Amino acid sequence: MSIELKNKIIVVIANEAWGDVWYSKHNYANELSKNNTVVFINPSPPWKIKNVYKGPELIKIQENLFVLNYSNYLPILNNTFLKLNDRLCSAKIKAVLVKQFGRTPDIFWSFDPHRLFETRYFSVKRSIFHVVDKYEFKFFGEKHLAKHSDLIVIVSKTFESLYSNLNKNIVHVPHGISSTQFISTEQPTLDYEGIYVGNIDGRVNFKLLEKILVQFPSMRFLFIGKFHAGNDSLARSIFIDKKYSNLIWQGSKPFNTLKNYIAKAKFCLSIMDVTHPGNDIAHHKTLQYLAFGKPIFGSIFKDYSEIAELIYQSNDDSELIKLMSNYFLNNESTDLISKRILYAQQFTYDKHILRIEKALNAAQK
Repeated sequence: MSIELKNKIIVVIANEAWGDVWYSKHNYANELSKNNTVVFINPSPPWKIKNVYKGPELIKIQENLFVLNYSNYLPILNNTFLKLNDRLCSAKIKAVLVKQFGRTPDIFWSFDPHRLFETRYFSVKRSIFHVVDKYEFKFFGEKHLAKHSDLIVIVSKTFESLYSNLNKNIVHVPHGISSTQFISTEQPTLDYEGIYVGNIDGRVNFKLLEKILVQFPSMRFLFIGKFHAGNDSLARSIFIDKKYSNLIWQGSKPFNTLKNYIAKAKFCLSIMDVTHPGNDIAHHKTLQYLAFGKPIFGSIFKDYSEIAELIYQSNDDSELIKLMSNYFLNNESTDLISKRILYAQQFTYDKHILRIEKALNAAQK
């Protein structure tokens, strides 16, 4: 029986809570809520004994979009406790949804392989496992979700070999971008030329960043994102101790304001440490950079090999700095701007949802 992703009740299992900072799961939930009722299930907080007496809480965020908070009933001491806790939590969540909407959900859409991985507890018609990171089967529920979901959605073709022996229904749908992210709505007052948007953690090539800051002292670089680099002494000297005056760090910003900062920048950075697992595949903010036609300087990503002419890429620090120097001296062809924007327009979330709907209907049991 074919299914249309309209007028459905969809539960989205997310590994990041709803808030101002949005990732793929937040964008999909928002886009799906335009034609469906969406329940975004936040991760549970650490276990406490009082959780036994606390039921799930459903909060309306906007029209057709709800956030559900719940707590674990059991401490996750091992896989046996994990499975039993999932069963108890799923039953309570389903009861709340039935009470609110009068029926069980239609679609189970998981971005989180760590919890609520038993789709049958929700009595759904179809289930989707959406893989946005290279989990490498570190979580117990990943194999179960991969094996029992009706469809696996992968953001990179490099993930296919991980799941092909578990499920024949796999569709490649790259990272997406909201259609609202192509138009800037205000002008930031900060003064800068370059920008990096994303978490500031071990995936960033801090050695290269320091070389860039030293090489181009008159250029101002804006970094937007949470600092998660822990005890990395170089990262702390750059961001916490403010070693370089040409770096501006603003912390995290609400998702819908990021486009304004990107639109103002002259160029963007995707300087990732390619020795970090998965860092050579893609960078989540690339489409947002391309949506404004911005030149991007960064490491080589496998998923962007087909548009190598649109991105300045090198895994050699000296070579990348040379590419930046050449751009600053000579600028670039203006037709690259329109080409980047046209490329990004292929990957809006509304188009991705249609691709997933088609794949879901083509999936074989």
